Amino acid sequence: MNRSTHSLESNTYVFFISVLILYEVDKAPENIQHLIKWIMDCYTDSCKLILCCEDDSDILETVKNSCKVLKVDAPATHEVRMFLLESVYSLLGRNNGI
Repeated sequence: MNRSTHSLESNTYVFFISVLILYEVDKAPENIQHLIKWIMDCYTDSCKLILCCEDDSDILETVKNSCKVLKVDAPATHEVRMFLLESVYSLLGRNNGI
């Protein structure tokens, strides 16, 4: 599980959003998938989940119905790293007026 927290400032409010990336969710037992659904329901405003899997047919319908399903080929590790770095630099640049 990877965790990153971003701070977005809007007037006098500061928002913190946690992003959880869960891998191999299709291999998780049913009770764990129910826990994932509970987390999604309880923390929808402060936490975003990215669920990664090989085959979504093994994921509970209640979980899938709460998600936007995107089917993509897995990126290479260096592609993920570059995307995350570019996103952070972009976010930092906007917050610092760059």
